[in-house]
Amino acid sequence: MEFWQTIAATVIGGVITLATTILTINHQKALDKNRRKLEKIEKVYELLSKLESSYRMEWASDCMSINNRKYSDQFRIKERLPFEEIKMLIGFYAPELKEDADKLIALSKDRYGKLKSSIVDIEMSSMSTDETDTLKQQLTTVFYEIKNDIESIQNKLVKIGDTLI
Repeated sequence: MEFWQTIAATVIGGVITLATTILTINHQKALDKNRRKLEKIEKVYELLSKLESSYRMEWASDCMSINNRKYSDQFRIKERLPFEEIKMLIGFYAPELKEDADKLIALSKDRYGKLKSSIVDIEMSSMSTDETDTLKQQLTTVFYEIKNDIESIQNKLVKIGDTLI
């Protein structure tokens, strides 16, 4: 009888140890997954800040070009904007923001891009003051829409990050 009690106690102890180990491993995996997701969300936040800063520089440079009535790329940022990386990271780690990111990218590429190409293509010296003022106003409007969209996505990222901590 003592033999079976010893065996039963050993088996029960082993099952408890195994269960505890499995729970600990699963908990650690969940912590690692949350930490990795939080790091990627922070990366997207930083990329969005960089994007906003790039657009601010471009907008200022475009307004200066319009004021001088001559296109200048002296103060332009020459690096590629991180649209694809933002889209990829949001797709993997914050898919609930995919629609917001698509809207931002479309706004950036379509509306701002078209205005930008018109600044490069047109002869601003032949434009009236009203036309240049209208162009500056359009650029400013689109820039602030982009800025507001970026801030909106960043605020949503913060909320997602808060749930992971």
